[in-house]
Amino acid sequence: LVSAQQVVVGRSGLPVPMSPLVASVLDTFVSTAEFNLPASVVLNQLEDNLQQLYLQSCILAEYLLTAEDFINLQSIASILDLDPCDIPLLLAVASTAVASTHTPLVGQKYGLSFIG
Repeated sequence: LVSAQQVVVGRSGLPVPMSPLVASVLDTFVSTAEFNLPASVVLNQLEDNLQQLYLQSCILAEYLLTAEDFINLQSIASILDLDPCDIPLLLAVASTAVASTHTPLVGQKYGLSFIG
């Protein structure tokens, strides 16, 4: 697995820091799988971790939608106790068409769009 501190290269060739949330989910998945537990237990753990990621995106979206002014990345990270590298991931979850039942208004309010 890639360390949470490692930098990967994005499509544009620019370095992109790894999301510590994603690294944590992957580390937990591998650790759980190494115990040779039934697949259903391992998948339940993965589902729980993904649900936590989704819920953090809900919290971020609610915070951004209720904010009076625009807030910089460092302030958001500090207030919500997030790593700044996780915020783009959480914004993508909060504002994509896939999350239309979630809060696509975040993308509209902040002019965000994520093209895969």
